[in-house]
Amino acid sequence: MVALCLQHHIEADRRAFSVAQLRALKVAPFLLRAGGAPIGHFNWRREQLILHVGAGFCIRCPVFLRIAGRDVIWVAPGSDGSELLNLDLWDATGNLIFSMRANDWLAYKPFEDLEAPPSARSLTLRAPNTGVLLDLQFSTATVPELQAIVEADLKAAGETAAGELRRRLASLPPDSSFDLQRAMVADLIERAQVLRPGDVDQRMSMVQRGWNVSEFVLCRINARIPFPTAVCINERDIILPGNNRFIAPWIADSRTAISIG
Repeated sequence: MVALCLQHHIEADRRAFSVAQLRALKVAPFLLRAGGAPIGHFNWRREQLILHVGAGFCIRCPVFLRIAGRDVIWVAPGSDGSELLNLDLWDATGNLIFSMRANDWLAYKPFEDLEAPPSARSLTLRAPNTGVLLDLQFSTATVPELQAIVEADLKAAGETAAGELRRRLASLPPDSSFDLQRAMVADLIERAQVLRPGDVDQRMSMVQRGWNVSEFVLCRINARIPFPTAVCINERDIILPGNNRFIAPWIADSRTAISIG
């Protein structure tokens, strides 16, 4: 196998290169010869960019994550009024590994693996030796599609919360003095698994407030951020220092969504 850009990939499929030339490209790829770093751009531009983090959304927040006074993940307007993604990732010793400005990205070494398909809708960077992981997935959603995503997310968040409560219930001593506490936890488990009437409509109203658009851009972000403070973002929740968790972090109309001193 050999990694090629889209143009050279098409040419190779049509036998523009000999086997020997392809092997030479594999041994000495262009970026290695040029002394450059992998770069790219995401052409996902809409008036409203929704960050899909944990089981919730971050909407109309210029800064999603700030750590020790540094903006780590933030959104800024482009020249055409669209909202564009910005991001910085450092390893545990403070060396910059990945940077994005207005959807243009640049990956610095060292990293173990980088996936950036020609479709330019996703990027995965893995640097386990430095504690860094980044996975970005861009997509569009119409209002009905977004409503379905919101409903699925709320159900998933309820199941996650119910699982945490079940573990808590199992840890309670069998002593009868804990009967009331067991009953309360059991009631919370039942409530967590029920989607209340109006929950989806309330979230959709939050998303659409101030906008009259028929299509949105979503960016699903999963990340392990070791510096300046360890933060983990996955599809279920956001884990902050001290094992503080956001299971369904719906955040809207805030200057900074999450700030860690």
